[in-house]
Amino acid sequence: MTKVPRLLDTFTPNHYNLTLDLTRAEEKEFSGTVIISGESTGE
Repeated sequence: MTKVPRLLDTFTPNHYNLTLDLTRAEEKEFSGTVIISGESTGE
């Protein structure tokens, strides 16, 4: 079986920025963004 590199094996996050928009919560809808910054371990 071939080993496939995973994001967690080659990337170390150092900052998370999460944003949720709940303005349509009454309709049981929401939206948002996720931004993750970090560094590659250079494998």
